[in-house]
Amino acid sequence: MIWDVKTRPGAREGKAKGGDLWCLHLGDEPMEYHTAKDEEVARAWEILESTGALKKGHFLLEKTGLHYEYFFQVPLALQHSKYAKILCVALGRVLRRSGILHRLDEGTRFTMIAPMDAGIPVAFWAGEHLGADRILWVNRTNDGWRFRPFIEIDEDDQVFIVDDAILTGGTIASVLRFVREQGSSVVAIATLVDRRDERESFDGIPVHCVIHERGKKYDPKDCPLCKEGADLVTIQPPA
Repeated sequence: MIWDVKTRPGAREGKAKGGDLWCLHLGDEPMEYHTAKDEEVARAWEILESTGALKKGHFLLEKTGLHYEYFFQVPLALQHSKYAKILCVALGRVLRRSGILHRLDEGTRFTMIAPMDAGIPVAFWAGEHLGADRILWVNRTNDGWRFRPFIEIDEDDQVFIVDDAILTGGTIASVLRFVREQGSSVVAIATLVDRRDERESFDGIPVHCVIHERGKKYDPKDCPLCKEGADLVTIQPPA
């Protein structure tokens, strides 16, 4: 597979920093999914390992009921401002190279939205790099997703949903529905780590990441780590 790289001028004057945008193409069809360059991926792995954000062992994720050899606790890396900047700027560069900023219409607000707390630093660092107009986050309540009081979005907001990691995609899918219910359009979805088996879109919305890591996972009945007697650590979903 040979990638053809083409340049396009910035779509929003004053918003796109760093000159021209780069978009990856295969033939004449723009690709929907984009990941980081090799050196960006290598640096991200280095940061995740050195900060303990990448855990190796034997984990039960209650969210899926499966056993895993790896667990990503990305906030352990994001708590360090210098590493947060490196990781999130890399994600911003992935988005910029994809050409996705061309889909932002003049006269609209470029809005980054993070689900819950773990995505907030990602939204701020990546949003600052890309020149976002607004940085928002939503909280999960018993009645669904909610903004803080007096914060609203509407049809003038063109939204990038960003998070630290995607495991199953359930959280992203529900936030996507919430944003659309407010009348806003979602242009892109981005994450530092995508752990899904396949790089599927969310209802046609493209996904971008720095690291795509499927990792080995097992049904508890067939888990080789269990057979080896490895200690099992249970990971509960955030409240």
